[in-house]
Amino acid sequence: MKTYLGVLVGLYGYLIPSTITLSFIELKRINNNNRYTLFFINAILMEFIYSFLILNFIYFLKELSWIDMIVKFTIIVLCFGMFIWTCIEIKMIKPKSSPYKDAESIIRRGYFWSYCHPQQFGYYIIVGELFVQEKWLSLSINSITAFCIFTCLGSALAFLLYSFVGKKIVDMFSINSAITNKIIAISYLLTAIWVLYVFIL
Repeated sequence: MKTYLGVLVGLYGYLIPSTITLSFIELKRINNNNRYTLFFINAILMEFIYSFLILNFIYFLKELSWIDMIVKFTIIVLCFGMFIWTCIEIKMIKPKSSPYKDAESIIRRGYFWSYCHPQQFGYYIIVGELFVQEKWLSLSINSITAFCIFTCLGSALAFLLYSFVGKKIVDMFSINSAITNKIIAISYLLTAIWVLYVFIL
């Protein structure tokens, strides 16, 4: 099993600017170490809970073979849904309308989205199913737990990256949004094709 690939999964999941990553930028900017540490622990803990529950949900679905094709179709739809969602998040970050105007509002929304993050549901459904198909992950408790710990390490790296160079990352995505959107479009299109090949053909 290649559970260590969870580091890349966790890192990639937060590379695109979002309310959660903007919260890390704001907490670092206002230099409140206690609040920063609390939010960091909260985000990592919720990431573990999300990934652990969703991967166990996949295990439950595997036991119900009659809905297997429904799950496969849903994953294909999720690939396109994830693309649309990511594009919306990128378009919301505009260089002329500074996303740093209201730190407290951003941090409050960061907490909200850490608890209620539907994008992560789709993300881990896709990743979990593909990893199981490629035999990089088994659906045993030990394997899932190890994978989730690695995803948390990857997420932590992304959070630290945004904490120290986050403004530059946001500006880069804002200025190069057209190029970014094309890259995302291609990546999700390729993912959808891969899913079709692995699951259906």
